[in-house]
Amino acid sequence: MVHSATRPSDVDLARARAKAAFLPYRSTLAALPESVRSIITAYTGALSAEAAAQRHRAQRAEARLEALRAERGRR
Repeated sequence: MVHSATRPSDVDLARARAKAAFLPYRSTLAALPESVRSIITAYTGALSAEAAAQRHRAQRAEARLEALRAERGRR
């Protein structure tokens, strides 16, 4: 699989959009009590971990699919 270094991936673009969308809320988040911020941080951390796990599962599935296609091609 060949990746282009000059073109950002869909994941990179989605991450950049999410970060830009969050910027207006940063000062509001900072004004919240620490207990609320820690809950929000834990929740978003769990969401990030789940998203990473889903990406990993998708990459493994894609690799298996490519291996199956290669196996078919050899027959």
